[in-house]
Amino acid sequence: MDIYVNATGKKFYKPNQITLTFDFNYKSNDYETALSGGVENVTKYVSFLQQQGFNKEDIKTLSFRVSENKIYNEATRKYYPDGFLFQQKANLVFDYDIKKLSTLMEETSKLDTPPVYFIRFNLKNDKSAEEEILALAYKEAEFQAQAIAKASGKQLKECVKVSFTPFESALTSPTLYEADRCCAKAASFGSAREQIQQTFVPEDILVSKEIYCLFVAQ
Repeated sequence: MDIYVNATGKKFYKPNQITLTFDFNYKSNDYETALSGGVENVTKYVSFLQQQGFNKEDIKTLSFRVSENKIYNEATRKYYPDGFLFQQKANLVFDYDIKKLSTLMEETSKLDTPPVYFIRFNLKNDKSAEEEILALAYKEAEFQAQAIAKASGKQLKECVKVSFTPFESALTSPTLYEADRCCAKAASFGSAREQIQQTFVPEDILVSKEIYCLFVAQ
């Protein structure tokens, strides 16, 4: 007797890692100035991060581009040149530390040209969580198969096939914080770091996976 079952393993995890993604943008009328001005801004912020206790090697470049900027004219329905735009995206990843994060946010808000940044909260060891979830899913599948076999007057023997889709993305909290230059400046009002520490609590990360199993009973 073949028994087909599908089961889901799920569990909530508290984030233990923080990822900041920075967007550096600089616009100028000519290519050379856009490039040099953008690089200067990035260099200054990297030096600032080093002053906050981070290593230069911790900042990883994700993308880099200097391109002609164009604006669209509704009247003529055409794009026209509007100088050049420097764009660089970089990541900074560190262990979950709300005090360290709040200090970095407040100090960044005091800069003359703070970068736009996004904050994500994730799991440091994705593979460990994935293994645990698959084990929970299999345990549930085995429980279902055992119940079906018992109801049919059979003895469950073994699982002969398991299938599931791979985990497709990083395990990240649904909490996302985005700071543009306006709200970054506003954060300097009062004691921002204390407010952040008291109120900034990211949601737990729900990890789940469905598996399909074929058991044999006799």
